[in-house]
Amino acid sequence: VDSVMRRTDLVNSDLIIGPVDVKLQKNISNFSYKNQIPMVSPFSSDDDYTLANPFYYQINPTKDFILRKTADFIGREYCDKNVIVFKPWSYEQIGGADLVETVRDKIKYYASKKKVSSGRFKIISISEGYWEVKNSLKADEENIIFIPPSNNRTEREAILSKAINSLYVLSEEFKITLIGMNDYPTFKSINT
Repeated sequence: VDSVMRRTDLVNSDLIIGPVDVKLQKNISNFSYKNQIPMVSPFSSDDDYTLANPFYYQINPTKDFILRKTADFIGREYCDKNVIVFKPWSYEQIGGADLVETVRDKIKYYASKKKVSSGRFKIISISEGYWEVKNSLKADEENIIFIPPSNNRTEREAILSKAINSLYVLSEEFKITLIGMNDYPTFKSINT
């Protein structure tokens, strides 16, 4: 990337698309800003550069946006169901707000709007085991499980692997709908 930026013909570009590797975007974004060349980021969902570079265009929505929409989706679609949130040790914040509380607020909001009684809402720490999860599930209704994203990717994969394996075993007895983030299927230790 650095060698491409040193070439004089890049300064005459009308548009830069990429790089694909998010780790390499900082220098290109700086170059784009300095030379006032629009830059399109095809895969990144981090909004680090959108705020600093008015020539930076991001195709994917930010993580904050995705988390807000996920909380809204859970509230809108499952406000009258048994919703269980697995709370990891460290999880994403929505603009400084607690993601778990945002989900709870959306459930209350949509239950009120639809004039239905709010379903059961329970938070289980990810460190709690199989039996705590099993005791929280309802046999006669749909159980919605939401696993908020952990801040640490390695921790996230370990949490998901353990949780999803437990849920897989429990799915023989209970109707379970798992809601997660778009990167969950990419983890190697999770059998989709």
